[in-house]
Amino acid sequence: MNKYFLFTLLFAGFILSCNDDGKLSTPNNDCSSNQNASIYTVEIDGTLRNFSKVTEAVSSLGLSEINGINEYGQSISLSIPQGLSTGTYSEANGAEIEIIIANQIYTNIDENGDYLPLVIQITSVNNTSGLVSGVFFGEVMNLSTGELKTLTNGIFSKIHFQPSDFLGGILRAKFNDTLFDFSMNAKAEGAITTAIISGTNINQLQSLSITIPNGITVGTFTEEDFLVIKVNLGTSNNPNDVYSNFDAASETYLPVSLTITSINLPEDSESGGNVTGYFSGDITKFTSGLPGEIIEITDGEISVPIEMP
Repeated sequence: MNKYFLFTLLFAGFILSCNDDGKLSTPNNDCSSNQNASIYTVEIDGTLRNFSKVTEAVSSLGLSEINGINEYGQSISLSIPQGLSTGTYSEANGAEIEIIIANQIYTNIDENGDYLPLVIQITSVNNTSGLVSGVFFGEVMNLSTGELKTLTNGIFSKIHFQPSDFLGGILRAKFNDTLFDFSMNAKAEGAITTAIISGTNINQLQSLSITIPNGITVGTFTEEDFLVIKVNLGTSNNPNDVYSNFDAASETYLPVSLTITSINLPEDSESGGNVTGYFSGDITKFTSGLPGEIIEITDGEISVPIEMP
């Protein structure tokens, strides 16, 4: 948690540097004008706290943070162990929070080292503009005093972050309840005609592709739209271990579903952009037209850049 002390010092230095006399800058001066669109508030034991003075988010593959500080130098930091992506995160999958008020540190970890309840719902991530929004609630504790506080009505809106080029995107799902991550080089190609969303699992040299015959648009697509999900669940020793919901020999389609929730394009609409959504369904390994064991896909997540032709 020491990284948050550095975060607080950096933000405090930024605020104090806005005025030569060392006084805290006001929300209307030039130094803080770029923060006016950002909102970061939460009720702590029913008392509203505003951390919108200076805000910043960081998105990286292993850890992302959403940070804020108020005019008194008090700070808040939400974190998840992955890149910023729409979805709901809790203490069960590593979501954390740290709040520093009145020189006291509160986190969602108790005196036994167990996580306290915390829910972070990221409702919007714009990887083109670098903006993230969402809501949160939960509990925090001061380990020095044992004091427990309740967080309600937490809001972060239009918090800026610098998109990381190396991330590529987020493309992952559970296969029979086992999580596989195909985020390496994840991308969407062919946004108008036949489109493919694809990525690679760096750990086991596996690949995933989702083919959308009519191109990428906001909406829901199923096997009735000839949607095809294909996954290589083999390793370098068995590269042909391919599972799919479609077999060309028997013209068989298993049920699958893909929902595209948003398509964000840059203003020039000629390059870049981002696609978000989710997917699920059934796949199998077909042998001579006959299906084998059915593998269920659940909790599929998509947040990938568009690669224009």
